[in-house]
Amino acid sequence: MAILMLKIFQKQGKIYADKATVLSADTNFEGNLEGEGDVVLKGRFDGQIKVTGDVHVEKGASVHSTVEARSIYVNGKIEGHLKASGLLKIGSGGIVAGEIEINVLSIEAGGTLNGQCNMVTRSEVGIPIRAVASTSYENYSLVK
Repeated sequence: MAILMLKIFQKQGKIYADKATVLSADTNFEGNLEGEGDVVLKGRFDGQIKVTGDVHVEKGASVHSTVEARSIYVNGKIEGHLKASGLLKIGSGGIVAGEIEINVLSIEAGGTLNGQCNMVTRSEVGIPIRAVASTSYENYSLVK
């Protein structure tokens, strides 16, 4: 069952936006999802996602999708075409397969990326970019 959360909530040290759509672990969804705010996927999703916020693929989730979002955080499994204007962070148990178009890439030890990676060029975002290997997103920096 998909649930629209209308307030800030915290789960396992993660704070999501004031508006988040949550697909629970026992839910299978097929179709398209568009909107504002964050999306938290804990179950199985097949289709297309286009949101202005972040997409969180939680541990145990299985996603076959085209995803366009601000940032994408992967601790489960996702296969498809991913496009993030910000960060793609693959956690220690995360698996990403497919084509990705991103600004910043972070892969924790134990994370997996199989596919093609296209980094956004400097002229597209107006600032330099870099890929990072770090244990936390807070350790990366964009420099002008």
